Amino acid sequence: MLQTNHYALLIGIGNYIPEREGPGNLDSPQNDVTALAAWLTHPNGGGVLPHHCIVITSNTADHPDQNIIDNHLTSLFNQIDNTPERVAERIYFYFSGHGLGLERDTSNTAWCLGAWTELQNNKALASASYRELLKTVRYFREVVFLSDCCRDLSLTAFPAGFSKYQEEEGKVNEEPVLFEGFSCRYRHQSFGTTKSGIAQGIFTRLLLEGLQGAAVDTRSCRVTAESLKRFMDFFLPLRAQQEQVVQSPTIALTDTSFDPMVFGEELPAHIPFKVSLQFKRKREHLVILYNGEAAEIARFMPAEQTNATLDLSPGLYALREEGTLETILLDLLSPSIQSFIF
Repeated sequence: MLQTNHYALLIGIGNYIPEREGPGNLDSPQNDVTALAAWLTHPNGGGVLPHHCIVITSNTADHPDQNIIDNHLTSLFNQIDNTPERVAERIYFYFSGHGLGLERDTSNTAWCLGAWTELQNNKALASASYRELLKTVRYFREVVFLSDCCRDLSLTAFPAGFSKYQEEEGKVNEEPVLFEGFSCRYRHQSFGTTKSGIAQGIFTRLLLEGLQGAAVDTRSCRVTAESLKRFMDFFLPLRAQQEQVVQSPTIALTDTSFDPMVFGEELPAHIPFKVSLQFKRKREHLVILYNGEAAEIARFMPAEQTNATLDLSPGLYALREEGTLETILLDLLSPSIQSFIF
């Protein structure tokens, strides 16, 4: 279903010049924004009209600066201002690239642009400035604000805020609902992963899996802001563990109990298929199976049963042994493997 009053601005900075002085190039950002834009503009995904979705990337010939980014954001404001209502339901604002945490500023991150170096450490955007702008400009009822980058303090940055003068010209009378997702915690790093030869941020790949249905709220058959938050909070550390790294997201959500924020279409019911589990004899503690909502759906005592067969719908699941807290992911998003040993 097309969402004619939804908008998106996606920034992916993977090329940094000069590479020997900058933080180094990244393979993930280009793929991250391409994949996210594909979901956003798909009628069964985000439903954003293609001309409402602006994608900004860097390559060896083009390194967008703050002026280019701010001009694109202003053009979105102008699009909305030219509509009869002068109101948009939602904006998605996303950054993927190098980032740095800021000393004593836990809610802010420096988004490094392509020209950022230790000597040109002002070539960065202040994430908090853009978040506050989108909250106060009064054009949007909902703001989805996402950042896939590091937030460690290994280097120093002096990021700039939104550079254009912007009056509060919109017609929204109350502060928008905010879904804000940082890919890692303050003072920590974010990491990437490669699947089928395609590099992406661990956060963004899991985010897209969640949006495509793995984070569905089983009561409403919709992916909601609440179910997506539970999914990311629970599964990102586990997915990072698979990559032998440590990473946990920081996700904040305005209260949406009265009017839930939803993503995509209502999902059809999937036909369950048989999944077999085999438990190693050494396990002495209770084993719990969790679904994509991080909800407990089954319990097993390996000392009493070494095998189990369940009917499970496609999705992402986790098996965790109490006591040791050892955990494995059951990736049933594209169910080819239907047997797991734990």
